[in-house]
Amino acid sequence: MNILQPVWIALLVAVPIVATGQPTVDVVKIGNGITQVDFAGEGTPDLIVSGHRENYNAHSFDVVSFYVPLQGNASKAKEWNIVPIKAKENEKWQVTVSGGADCMLHDFRLLAGHGKGAATLILADRGLGKSFASTAKVTFTYYSLVRNPDGLPGFPPYAFEQSRIAMAKAVYCDVREAFKRELGLGAR
Repeated sequence: MNILQPVWIALLVAVPIVATGQPTVDVVKIGNGITQVDFAGEGTPDLIVSGHRENYNAHSFDVVSFYVPLQGNASKAKEWNIVPIKAKENEKWQVTVSGGADCMLHDFRLLAGHGKGAATLILADRGLGKSFASTAKVTFTYYSLVRNPDGLPGFPPYAFEQSRIAMAKAVYCDVREAFKRELGLGAR
């Protein structure tokens, strides 16, 4: 039994996407800098921080992290808890968006269902292969936003917890194309 429970969300900023044969979902629009959106469903804005790491070549990348206000501190919103991304025993504090001039190898989408639906983070990854321009299967790793409502020791208040892994049916150079064709999800 998982002691962490799914969090129901109420997003303030989202763009609806409809794919044939799939339910309507919202892809949260995240630009460079700070995006404020209630992805934890607590009625107060949470933070998504996206920064760019310039390399002055085709291999610059973005680093994105997720934050919620400290519990009991929603009115001040000056202290923040990071929302980790948890897969088995591993825990990350950010996701990266990277690739080369030819193709993007790592990207993500933050989704919200209409009404009462759990927030989902989907990471898309493709191995380098022989080069950035290679094609290969893309791995989609799904994470559900969960919470620790009782404040159990050793667990964060919120986390994106790995829920499943799926492989793309076709091969792709760019994971953004895999998001579009396989999942019907456009740009973030």
